[in-house]
Amino acid sequence: MLALLGLYREAEAAGFSDSILRVLALDPARTRAVSRAADKLRTRQPVRSAAPADPDKALLQSILTGYPDRVARRVKGRSLALAFGGTAELGEGSVVRDAPWMVAVDAESVRGRVVVRLASAIEAEWLIDVAPDEIVEEDKVTWDAASEKVLATSRMTWGGLVLSESASASSEAEVTRVLAKAACDAGWRAFDPEGALAHWLARARFVATHRPELVAPTDEDVNAALATMAEGHRSFAELRAMSLLTAVSNQLPAAHAAQLRALAPERLQLPGGRTLKVEYEAGKPPWVESRLQDFFGMAETPRLVGGAVPVVVHLLAPNARAVQVTTDLAGFWARHYAGIRKELARKYPRHSWPDDPLHATPPAPRTRR
Repeated sequence: MLALLGLYREAEAAGFSDSILRVLALDPARTRAVSRAADKLRTRQPVRSAAPADPDKALLQSILTGYPDRVARRVKGRSLALAFGGTAELGEGSVVRDAPWMVAVDAESVRGRVVVRLASAIEAEWLIDVAPDEIVEEDKVTWDAASEKVLATSRMTWGGLVLSESASASSEAEVTRVLAKAACDAGWRAFDPEGALAHWLARARFVATHRPELVAPTDEDVNAALATMAEGHRSFAELRAMSLLTAVSNQLPAAHAAQLRALAPERLQLPGGRTLKVEYEAGKPPWVESRLQDFFGMAETPRLVGGAVPVVVHLLAPNARAVQVTTDLAGFWARHYAGIRKELARKYPRHSWPDDPLHATPPAPRTRR
């Protein structure tokens, strides 16, 4: 608008001659109509007020006063957010290139999008004087997925457009609520990267299927522990630095935890001193795997839950492939070992394949599996 006013004044100084109007690319009829309207306004005004100290600023403020419903804020580049909802795009020919706030004086719909052809720059603080009732101040606690943090902000808006925003000291209870909800929405496995809690829960739930009195934590119990961990914190990074396994296991009585260790141990020891991790999976019996030779000297299949459940044993050849999967180790030694021994001795002659595996010495322990 100021650019157009500058052209108008230049044309006015030249008497609105046709040649000047053509050079300035101003419409002769419209420009002269504006001149006549201005003359009439001057004539009809009985008392002339003092000229404003800054005429350009006064003009921009008067445009805002006339069109407060057309306020827009620059989002990025030529993209605009409109007051009271909606978006628009500033026309390529607009000279309002940098102003963050403006009035969309003239706009049109072009292929489904609003293009502002004529804009007038304004200052954000003018909005408070023009329509103070549109000012809304609020404190908000929100979840920022990109940073995985709770953001507490104090915000002032006008017509839904943000005038100012800053960090605020919000209620810790609300911060905790937002963080706990975000954590539960992400799922507790997001805070169990090594799978320690998943393995522990599988053990606890396995025991509960055989000893119903030893109730195992549910996913709801895990989420409750996660929500408790959120107290006093604001980010996923802080939660991951804590132990969700400890928080969940501490929900059980000490005696229950001791029974879990006894009935479903995390590891089993073989005759040679090596220990194996027991794998617990939902819907499957617990199992272990290791080289066949590691089980030399073990006459019976290991059993859990006070001897009620045999462990599934995966006996591996030197190439780490199973040559037998069984819950009857004694039967394997008696009925199958001799035949399998011949095949393994032929394929792996450098390994020891004794005739009597029950009295053979297992290999020295290696790195735990």
